Amino acid sequence: KTGGYIVYSTCSISLEENEAVVDAALKQRNVEVVSFTSSVNFGVEGLAKFRDRRFHPSISHCRRYYPHMHNMDGFFVAKLKKTSNEIPQRVKQDRSKMSDHIKNWGEEHWSKEMMDTIMDFPEPGQVPGLNKAMNKKERKKIKRQLVLQERAKAAEAA
Repeated sequence: KTGGYIVYSTCSISLEENEAVVDAALKQRNVEVVSFTSSVNFGVEGLAKFRDRRFHPSISHCRRYYPHMHNMDGFFVAKLKKTSNEIPQRVKQDRSKMSDHIKNWGEEHWSKEMMDTIMDFPEPGQVPGLNKAMNKKERKKIKRQLVLQERAKAAEAA
């Protein structure tokens, strides 16, 4: 209902759960942040800016309650007033112009160079012991045998 109030409150002092959510509501709905200092006169103002983040200036009407300052759990409270029943229309971006660099990979993108990099696996039985599942020790043992066989062949040829 236009003119109605809603209180957004969290038991958190996280910027993403508090000011960022209220800022998103201000952008997406016809609401405004209302000061409630006349009824609650303690707490710290909401953060309109923090490090590299910037929020709507009216966020300062929100209240933060810190555990180390107010002897309670951390809280955040914002009082929002609905200014209209209309839902604002979002400006939609033309995503077709933004996706020039994005490609869906399929067979049409397979090049000869890419296909040449695909590894062919030997058939079971070509390398001794590949016809059954092996643990690391067995694989190392087979690899060592192959290396020794290649060295023996090289020594015979020399």
